[in-house]
Amino acid sequence: MRVVSPDVDYGMKSISWPYNFQFMRFPQGMPHTLILLSPLVTHGGNFCTINRIKSHLECQGFPCHLADPNDCTNESIFQHGGATGENVGVLVGIHALKTGAFMRGQKLPYILIIGGTDINVFCDEPKAMTVMTEAVLNARYVICFSKANKERTLKLWPKTLPSRIKVIPQGVVYVPGLPICDVHALISQATALVNSSDSEGMCLALLEAMQLGTPVIARDIPGNRAIVQDGHTGLLFDSPESFREKTEHLLEDSSLQKLLTREAAEYVDSHHNIQQERQEYTNLLDQCLRDLHKQRQMNV
Repeated sequence: MRVVSPDVDYGMKSISWPYNFQFMRFPQGMPHTLILLSPLVTHGGNFCTINRIKSHLECQGFPCHLADPNDCTNESIFQHGGATGENVGVLVGIHALKTGAFMRGQKLPYILIIGGTDINVFCDEPKAMTVMTEAVLNARYVICFSKANKERTLKLWPKTLPSRIKVIPQGVVYVPGLPICDVHALISQATALVNSSDSEGMCLALLEAMQLGTPVIARDIPGNRAIVQDGHTGLLFDSPESFREKTEHLLEDSSLQKLLTREAAEYVDSHHNIQQERQEYTNLLDQCLRDLHKQRQMNV
């Protein structure tokens, strides 16, 4: 069970960095303000992901501003909290179609985070593929949430250099919305979390349940296979019959329940660590900004 609140605290305090810290981190003249683009529907996975990334980067001294690409124009993109064409360094956006459609027309460099619907749904639509292809090929870096998603991305866009595609698994953090006693009561009453989606990039609800010790049963699709190993960290089904069979097995076998919850929790702790996710995004943005700064200095 996953409850999302618009006022999200990801356990990472917002910091006002002193001038001397930012000067040491970012050389004089280096634009380092970031604009993060994503559909900002508050009760969706994109909203959680982009806010979590924003918290990561702000904790490392990057000034960040959120924007919805559906509400942006070439002029309004810089009207976010004092952002200007001079101090914005990089755009970071989720979804090759929804956000890529806007970013591909910008002169600023951008980092594109691939969404599950990009590589599982929209890729079957010729018009959408035209937009996404331009967005992917012009991105400074492309981020995928799993190795399986990277392989799928390279298959769809083989002209993309593999070195420009980075795999950064999503970190897991609890999003408050209900009093903690109510959340614990709901979790303790749940026998399992079921994901029956036909398309997933990386399902945060599954990861949260796995870390909380709730068994997961998920449809056998690439996005779910990337995080759920059938019979080890969860159960995968590919038909109504297999769903019923595996659910009955889970309900009848307490040793299976213990195995799944133990292995799932260990998997999330080792592969979806929130601190590791923060460091990987920070390293990538540092590298991107410094490369761009050197390039601009050479062109002066």
